[in-house]
Parts: sequence; structure tokens; C-alpha cells
Amino acid sequence: MKDFPGEFKDAVQCIPFDQRTIYVHSYQAYLFNYFVSLRNELYGMKVVVGDLYVDLGEESFRKEMENGNSVGLRSWIKVVNSESEIHEKKISINQIVLPLCGGDSIYPANELGEKIKEKLVSDGIEFGGGDTADNNTSKGNYRKVIARTDDLKMVAADADVDVDAEVKVGECVFQFSLPSGSFATMMLRELFYRRSGGWE
Repeated sequence: MKDFPGEFKDAVQCIPFDQRTIYVHSYQAYLFNYFVSLRNELYGMKVVVGDLYVDLGEESFRKEMENGNSVGLRSWIKVVNSESEIHEKKISINQIVLPLCGGDSIYPANELGEKIKEKLVSDGIEFGGGDTADNNTSKGNYRKVIARTDDLKMVAADADVDVDAEVKVGECVFQFSLPSGSFATMMLRELFYRRSGGWE
């Protein structure tokens, strides 16, 4: 930048590729979490017309996500077109997805989708797609708005329970696993946040 002021793209290209990728993925994760919170404010846990949902088995979806196959996954992403479709196909909140924004992403066809586009514009973001994409951009992917755990366990530490030595009597240990890309801190927030407001 010192020798060539204003050549921002060339300056970015000087950053090692792996590091540039981290920046893009971090911003995608930030946007995803922002949009999930926004969706929750607009619609709560309700499935609405315009939502994106995955019409694919849970195991297949997980494998697609782990393989990073956004092209293959994209073919399974559908838009909810009507209230009748929600009931006929029994679409649940567990099937609803939002994009990890990229050049090939599609967005919800409702108010949330408009707000997503407004946010990208306000942040000055334009993802390259197709033939215009370069290695500073991402094609994008999708992630479920609800991550579930099927193995939640809570062990209270008392004199009769053998737990980790670092856990003191009177404390408890939560054990669970989550899908890739999910945050344990968010899981704990949901466990301890009272729906009436405030923390336990």
C-alpha cells in the first residue's frame, strides 16, 4: 500500500491464501449468526413462506456439509412457496436453512431475504460468482438455523459421583456433541436463558 496507494486488491493478494480464506469464512459465520438472530426476531420458530429448506435426509445433509459440497447441496435447497406446501410436506423448523453467503447463494424469498441483501449492500459486500469468482471469494454454502444434540448429559458433582478432578462438589458437568460449525456457547445460552427474559 505504501508503494501503490489504492491498490487494495493487490494488497490483499499478498496475504497468504489460507489466511485470506479464514477472513472470508469468519465473515460468513458472522453474517449467518446475524441473520439467524434476525430471522428469530421476525418469525420465531415458525416456518413461513419464502423460507429456504433442505429436502434431504439428515445423514445425507450432514455428509454434504462435511464435504463442503455446496454445488451438490444447492440442488437440495428449496423455497417454501405456499402455506399449503408447509402442511403438505410437513416442513419443520429443523429443515430451515440460511446461506453462508457466497457468489452462488440463494436467499429467502421474503422480508428476511430483503434484509439480508440490504445488510450485504450496507457492508459494501459483493460476492463474485460463476466465471467472475476469484480466490478471495466463496461460492457459499448452507447451514441449518437449528442445531440439535441427541446426547446431552448433565452430571452433578457430589461426594458419591466420580467426575473430573477439576470439578468441585456442588458443580455440574454438561456433556454433548453438536454438528460441525455449531457453537457450544450458544447451546449453553439456550440451556440457561429463561424464555420470560433474564438468566438463570
